[in-house]
Amino acid sequence: MSPIVERTYPNGTVTYGIRWTDENGIDRKRSSKKWTKTQAKAALAEVEDKLDAGVATRVDLTVGGLFEQWHKHHAMLACTPVWQQDSRTQFKLRIEPMIGHRTIDTVRRSHITAMMAQMQEVMRAKDPGNPYAGHATINKTLTVMKSMFKYAINESLIARSPVHGVPELEEQPEEQRTAWPLEAIEMIALAAKHLPDRLPEFQRGQQAEWIGERDYTIIMLAALTGLRQSELLGLRWSDIDDGWIHLTHKLCRRTLTRRVPKSNRGKRRVPLLGDAPRILAEWRTIGAHPEIVFPNQASDGFQRAEHFYNKVWLKARDVAGSVNLRTGIWDCARMKFHELRHTFFSLTLSAGRHLWEVAKWGGDHPDTVERYYGHYIPDSLGDTSRLDRALTIPVTRNPS
Repeated sequence: MSPIVERTYPNGTVTYGIRWTDENGIDRKRSSKKWTKTQAKAALAEVEDKLDAGVATRVDLTVGGLFEQWHKHHAMLACTPVWQQDSRTQFKLRIEPMIGHRTIDTVRRSHITAMMAQMQEVMRAKDPGNPYAGHATINKTLTVMKSMFKYAINESLIARSPVHGVPELEEQPEEQRTAWPLEAIEMIALAAKHLPDRLPEFQRGQQAEWIGERDYTIIMLAALTGLRQSELLGLRWSDIDDGWIHLTHKLCRRTLTRRVPKSNRGKRRVPLLGDAPRILAEWRTIGAHPEIVFPNQASDGFQRAEHFYNKVWLKARDVAGSVNLRTGIWDCARMKFHELRHTFFSLTLSAGRHLWEVAKWGGDHPDTVERYYGHYIPDSLGDTSRLDRALTIPVTRNPS
């Protein structure tokens, strides 16, 4: 077997690697997409020199050095900015103090499990009554380590991952979601629509005439389509056609630019059902912006999520207050914007739409949808006659 490995891909690309048997009789290999044949021979000569000295398998790269390589060549290219920052936080606070000094070939599975046990002990001391204390954070740390050592294997830095097979900790089960009535949601939307009327006269003149209609549409579409706030605010009119929203991007809160979702499930088609087409058509006739669905006050860019949440949503739900409906008294001031998404899942499932279909519309895994909203699934699936009725807003009275 030749110590120089040459591999030709279907597109014609040629890569080179090397093979050797270390001082312990174990077959090892290393490759790089950047190597030429000459560089591969040079790398093999270096290994042979180390083999003569009995140190051919010694790895000088520490876990800290591996993290920097992984972060630069993998996380910075393939992960979102939020995940990049979160992974660095996990490393600095938990991984580096415990195993950051170790060379990567000396890390064993026992080190990983001991590290997790130590973190678990510290976090349970902070919350002694919670058996799941810190489990979500520990699992995040474990995910970072798994990705780091997988990168090391792909780069032929080590032969096997010490994190392989280490199970994640069981996280605290979340309660089943509760849907808010569309009547209560519309009361908040109507309150948002009339918020500009509550401003002093000199401020009212500085507001665009369509601001109230924009905020009303955002709130109602969140409940009628299940889109997240970042997905709604990042919509363009070119994303909507033939009764469907073709979701391919969402709005980055920090840069106010559109970026792709963090998972493939985020790219999806969402139908405009019930009153959603009418509400969106009425908003489009106003013509606030030719390309952006929900522009900012100056109509020159996207609406900032923090501004909408703090200046519109929080104020509108306080103005709506408690709503007395046939299902009871609902305190709108306690409603969270993300719960509008829960309402969409609950109403579509209770109207007889299939679990897999609703999960695809929402961009979630069917198991997640069933766990959180399964109590809304009727005994007999397939009856879709109630869907439009469930997503039609009952006639309500404008708030005074």
